[in-house]
Amino acid sequence: MVAGALISLGIHAAHPQTFPIVHRHVGGENDVLANAYLIETERGVIAVDATMTLAESARLREDLLALRKPLLAVLVTHGHPDHYGGVTGLVANDKVPVIATRAVDQVIRRDDQAKGEALKRAGIVWAEKRMFPNQTIDTSQSVTFDGLRFTAYDAGPGESHADSFWLMEASPPAAFVGDMAVNHVHGFLSDGHSGAWLKKLDPLKSKLQALGVTTVYPGHGEPGGIDILGWTKSYLETFRKTVLDLAGGHKSLSPEEKTELSRRMALFLPENKLPQFVTRSADPVAAELAKGSD
Repeated sequence: MVAGALISLGIHAAHPQTFPIVHRHVGGENDVLANAYLIETERGVIAVDATMTLAESARLREDLLALRKPLLAVLVTHGHPDHYGGVTGLVANDKVPVIATRAVDQVIRRDDQAKGEALKRAGIVWAEKRMFPNQTIDTSQSVTFDGLRFTAYDAGPGESHADSFWLMEASPPAAFVGDMAVNHVHGFLSDGHSGAWLKKLDPLKSKLQALGVTTVYPGHGEPGGIDILGWTKSYLETFRKTVLDLAGGHKSLSPEEKTELSRRMALFLPENKLPQFVTRSADPVAAELAKGSD
């Protein structure tokens, strides 16, 4: 997969002119390979998430303009910078709703300044002034654009401090799950809720099946079927078990133990995409396990 490429993933593959058509934009290395999606309808485009850096959000904006249809809305899945930081560049001067659940909006606003300072120290250039959601909705509430309805569902702390997913009520339905599911890339477990994340995956799978979802669009990695949630579960179980083994009840890992963690997780995931997430997540997961968090 070429970072920054726009890949069309038609919901109705039998006929390329049948809408909606989901276009996937893959961020570059500075955007930690984050996915943003442009959902093309007959008369417009709805975005789900928007990458992070100035450069990547400009490329995403170019992809939008190439579709030659107006941006109708931006839907945000959660409050990590690689998913909302590029909203400013994507929207530009358009006047459109930027929508998140109330819980996600609160986390974005609460953590934005600290996230910005951390990214600046890391040399990451994103919008000096970030565009926050200008419309919030409650869980299970819906919004409709060009006849296509999206329903938001809060999922609580997990990969982030407040996860949510968006159900696109097409035929068949599809789910944009943010980082609650990852597909053959390393996960970000640094927010310290890996136990809660793990416990929500089976109920999420059951809920999506009950909703008739056959396609899952993750925040990182290739879209796929419901089985993506099973892969994510296996990844989390492996990561937590490995940290537990190496940490021996301590709240952090030594440099040598982090090197060994990276080695073992690379055996689990030979593609080894986003290896920096392994070392960044090591101490938060060790601390979580040391205090007996499920």
